[in-house]
Amino acid sequence: MRSRPCCSSSASNTATPGPIGRRPTARSNASGALDEDVIEGATFDNLDHFANELFEYLIYYNNHRPHQALAGQTPKAFAATKATAIQSAN
Repeated sequence: MRSRPCCSSSASNTATPGPIGRRPTARSNASGALDEDVIEGATFDNLDHFANELFEYLIYYNNHRPHQALAGQTPKAFAATKATAIQSAN
């Protein structure tokens, strides 16, 4: 597996602004990160190799990669914070 990009707030972890008045969607941010981090410049031996790389990247993307739209949190940490807030409100 290829090494993952650094998880600091480098340029590769920030969203590129879209056209004026339009914010990039979550899907475009995720697919752009996938292109940059996994697909760009990579070669895969077969479909299983690609599927394994994709699966490992999804684990990384959701559990370890900070997201600017979530104030620098990972999706996993963000979801845990929201779940805790909901539970304490009830």
